[in-house]
Amino acid sequence: MRDRLGAIGMFVALLVSVSLVSAALFCAFPWAVTAGAGSSSPDSIDVRKQVDEGNATFVKAWQTGDAALFASCFAEDGATLHPGGHQVLGKEEILNHMTNVFSKVRMTEGTITTVDLFVLGDIAYETGKWKFAIGAVGQAAEPDSGYYVEVWKRVGKGQWKMWRDIGVPGN
Repeated sequence: MRDRLGAIGMFVALLVSVSLVSAALFCAFPWAVTAGAGSSSPDSIDVRKQVDEGNATFVKAWQTGDAALFASCFAEDGATLHPGGHQVLGKEEILNHMTNVFSKVRMTEGTITTVDLFVLGDIAYETGKWKFAIGAVGQAAEPDSGYYVEVWKRVGKGQWKMWRDIGVPGN
């Protein structure tokens, strides 16, 4: 239990740190765009659209158990960061990890709600809330919720992919 609380504390500290850095960058660079800004540039509108599509793909992959679809959300050097300091680094490792995960569990319901999106050049910082129901394949799913920080990066010609995915458990 102490290890779990320590891991949760570490992720909350990370979430606060990333939020503070993002806020500081936003203040330092007034051209950064947030999701709720009244006048968004065409580029920021496209970034938001791709982030929303990426999040929808993320949920669909969980619901269908499609590890390749899940991995397609990430940049080649992307990573998922998990409680306890565990990370899965690289698109190929994400595919392998999620193939194993999806053989055991599946999401029956899921929503991702973006709260803020800051775009700074080729990097976008997203914070938000997630609500999922995940359970063993063929069994009832347990609802869970929490917060997240995702760092997106521009790859190729204007395409945005997840670079870092950090989920923070609820409660």
